[in-house]
Amino acid sequence: MALQIARPSADTGYLYRGAPFTLLRFPERDRPDMLHLLHGPVLVEDRRQAEDYRRAFARLSLSAFRVDHTPDVLDEVRGTLTVGPGAS
Repeated sequence: MALQIARPSADTGYLYRGAPFTLLRFPERDRPDMLHLLHGPVLVEDRRQAEDYRRAFARLSLSAFRVDHTPDVLDEVRGTLTVGPGAS
């Protein structure tokens, strides 16, 4: 499993405007990618129906920070957070 963080659209010029989704990819070549739409309990296995989401995912992946940079990006974000009153 990998976590990849999208760059701000101001840096990439790309802003995904569709519904939230999860693209499930499997290492077995005979298993197709599956698309889970987060706005409802929908799992799409139809390859043609999922193609637009695959394209959006590919574009997001290419414009995002590299996977090995995820810890550094999260550390940077954490450094900008402020602790509210009463928090320890």
